[in-house]
Amino acid sequence: MSAKNIVALILALFVAAALGFVAGKRFGRAEAPSPSAESAQPSAERTMTAYYFHGGTRCMTCYRLETYAEEAIQEHFPEQLSSGRLVWKPVDTDVPENKHFVEEFELYTKHVVLVERKGGEQVRWKDLEKIWDLVGDEAAYQDYIRDEVKAFMGGEA
Repeated sequence: MSAKNIVALILALFVAAALGFVAGKRFGRAEAPSPSAESAQPSAERTMTAYYFHGGTRCMTCYRLETYAEEAIQEHFPEQLSSGRLVWKPVDTDVPENKHFVEEFELYTKHVVLVERKGGEQVRWKDLEKIWDLVGDEAAYQDYIRDEVKAFMGGEA
C-alpha cells in the first residue's frame, strides 16, 4: 500500500469517527429517567410521566412517533409540564440501565407509555397502543395522544 493510500485511509477513518461522534451527539442515547428529578415533587403529590421508549436504531417513522407525541404534549399540557405535574421523557431501552423498562411495561417495539406516581411510587401505567396505527395521520395521532393523556390525568388539560 502506498503512502498516499495510507493517508487517504487514515483521513477516511478520521472523518467516519467524527461523523459518528456528531451523530451520537444529535441522535444519541436518552438519559435514564432520573429518580431524583421525578421524585423531587412532594411525596404525596401525584405526578405523571409520558415516556417514549425506543432503541438506539430508529427509522424516520420512529422519529415521527416521538415528535408527534412530544408536540401534542407540549401544545396541550404546558401548565402541567411547567409545574412538573407532567414530565415528557424519551428513553433508549438499549442502554443497560434502562433495560428494566422492557419487562416492566412489556415493551416489544417503540412505545408511548403513561405512568402515574403517587408519593414516589408507581400506581398505574398505560401503553398507548394505537400510535403505530395513527402515525400516518399526524392530526389523528396528536388528538389520540392529547385525549389519552387528558383521560389519564383525570380530565386535566
